[in-house]
Amino acid sequence: MIAISWQRQRVLLLNATFEPLTVVSTRRAIVLTITGRAETVHEDEDHAIAHSEQLAVAVPSVIRLNHFVRVPYRAQIPLTRAALMRRDASRCGYCGSRATTIDH
Repeated sequence: MIAISWQRQRVLLLNATFEPLTVVSTRRAIVLTITGRAETVHEDEDHAIAHSEQLAVAVPSVIRLNHFVRVPYRAQIPLTRAALMRRDASRCGYCGSRATTIDH
């Protein structure tokens, strides 16, 4: 089994209401926790520790923001060529065969 460096790992970022927002780098997660903008919800299972000259921090795998971030919600999906191809799974609407364009 190959050991993955903790610097390459990604950390799940949760909103203050525990809703998932995004995945951030380990470095960004450590900065957010050190500055007090986020708190660690779950630490790395390998118990990895990031060291600096004056500080040692357990590497998190899940962090939660201390303040709520409003995420804009789009009620309608924009009608684009890419959205149509994704919706139809790159299939023709008439015959069902593979399509490379929206015109077939």
